[in-house]
Amino acid sequence: MKEEWTKQLQSGDAQALEAIIDRYTGYVYTIVRNFSRGKLTPEDMEEITSDVFLRLWQSRARLQEDAPLSPYLAAIARNLSLIHISEP
Repeated sequence: MKEEWTKQLQSGDAQALEAIIDRYTGYVYTIVRNFSRGKLTPEDMEEITSDVFLRLWQSRARLQEDAPLSPYLAAIARNLSLIHISEP
């Protein structure tokens, strides 16, 4: 099923997004928490985690079908964390 998630996302399948969220939420949250090094509140980390999946959905047309999702999600999580930490 995981191999088909990218294709399903690209076709606009919201159930595929739900499956990805179920599978990767803990992974993404851990990256955000580790990257923030105590500079973000738990609420901020939850918001960033949600935003990662929103960004995935918004950029689904650009996904490569044979590329794994975890590095892509990790990059989004790191970038959003950095932006949030550097905001005044």
